Amino acid sequence: MGTYDFDQARAERHAKRKPPTLLAFGETIDLPFSVPVATALVVNRDPDRKLDLELYLELLGILVGDETVERWLAEHPDIGAEDIGDLYYGALSAIREGDPDPEAPAPKTGASRAGRKSSSTGARSKRTSAASTRSTSAKRSGAG
Repeated sequence: MGTYDFDQARAERHAKRKPPTLLAFGETIDLPFSVPVATALVVNRDPDRKLDLELYLELLGILVGDETVERWLAEHPDIGAEDIGDLYYGALSAIREGDPDPEAPAPKTGASRAGRKSSSTGARSKRTSAASTRSTSAKRSGAG
């Protein structure tokens, strides 16, 4: 019977490249090698939820650590909502630039909100056909 050692395979994969980093407030923060699944789970808990400061703080905490976010807020009381968004999207961009998936283009630095991915997690949306879109819409409207 064969054995697959996930831990070893993951360690070897990570050893081949440097982790992406975020430079903020004079420090360098190592980021995850890819966008954590936890970001999608947070967003999908309530798909109708609007992107608000609380959600951005939670998502940023997943990327850099809650302790880091809390420390930044304590040490820099002038941080605004726009700063939190920039930190989140900047971290996300750095992660995606280091992602070996060529179908995952990173948002350009300083891109407008309109130019960013529709998913707040940075995950690509699933493509849908006209048939699947109609059936989903019909289900929502009670016609299906």
